[in-house]
Amino acid sequence: MQDNDLPDLPLPSTAKILEVMGVWVRALCSMAGLLVLAVGLYLAVRVFYNVYDVAMHPERSQELVGQWAQVLGAESLKIQIAPEQTLDFGRLAGMGVLISSAFLMGILSCTMMITGARIVCWTTSDRQAVKAIVEYAIERRSNGGP
Repeated sequence: MQDNDLPDLPLPSTAKILEVMGVWVRALCSMAGLLVLAVGLYLAVRVFYNVYDVAMHPERSQELVGQWAQVLGAESLKIQIAPEQTLDFGRLAGMGVLISSAFLMGILSCTMMITGARIVCWTTSDRQAVKAIVEYAIERRSNGGP
């Protein structure tokens, strides 16, 4: 062997390269799933903190409710019951908008957490092991076991 000769190493087969690439893709997808899960958790904590803050300090939210009432047209949402009595539905509509938006943001953040968890589950689970456990459980039940 001369100084500039390289040793004859077996070249990796295409199947091995694809297998390694598959592992890397699964790892990247798992990281993306964890990121989605973390963002969903962060948003859920923020939503619940804001709801808690409004429940504990309602005076802080009065200005926000008033602004939403103006946006929704508080003057047009007044109903006259008697000549001297009117019901103001503008603030009620503003509260409705805030409550429904908090509800929707809570649902979206929980959905993000569920989606992230599913991505992690799909990319990290060993399907053969799960299949073996399910087959064992079904076999055990069919044989009269608990």
